Amino acid sequence: MEYYHPELKEGALTLCIHFSSRNKMPGRYDKFPTTKNVSNIYINPGRNNWYLNGFLNPSESLSSSVDLLCSIIEKSGCKKVVCIGSSM
Repeated sequence: MEYYHPELKEGALTLCIHFSSRNKMPGRYDKFPTTKNVSNIYINPGRNNWYLNGFLNPSESLSSSVDLLCSIIEKSGCKKVVCIGSSM
């Protein structure tokens, strides 16, 4: 099961991280509107404790999820990161 999905656009300077709303099945994402020149990462682990235990899978940690996000952000070359999500 994929708990995150990056859509990186070459030349984008902004990266938006979309946190899906609760009770959404894993692998399905809330995709909030962004402009065409914005890269996006969609996150939905299908459980409501991702902010404590991470989102990669139930046995992973928050720090491994943060490391993954940092790696994707660095790879993207974006200079600005914006986070958006529905309230739990």
